[in-house]
Amino acid sequence: SSSAASDVYKRQILEGNGVEVFGPGHQSYLKLPSGEEWVFYHAWDDQNEPRYGSNPSGRTLRMDRLVWDGDIPRRIIPTTTPQPAPRL
Repeated sequence: SSSAASDVYKRQILEGNGVEVFGPGHQSYLKLPSGEEWVFYHAWDDQNEPRYGSNPSGRTLRMDRLVWDGDIPRRIIPTTTPQPAPRL
C-alpha cells in the first residue's frame, strides 16, 4: 500500500493548458528568502504549430508560483497574463 505522501511523487504538477501553452518541461525550482516557491520552465506558445521547427519563437522561458495544499503541490497550469512579481 502507498501513502498519500509517496503518491505526490507520482503526480505530474506541470502541464500545458491545451490552448495557448504546450509541452512545458525541463523545470527548475527556486525557493526565495521570502518563502515563496517558483518553478521556471520552458514551453511552446500557440504560434503556428506547437512543435520544434514550426514555431518562430521556439520554446520560451516561463515562471509560475508553486503553491501547496498541505504537503501536496498544486498542479501548475501555465499563466499567460502578467502575474505579481516574486517577493525576495
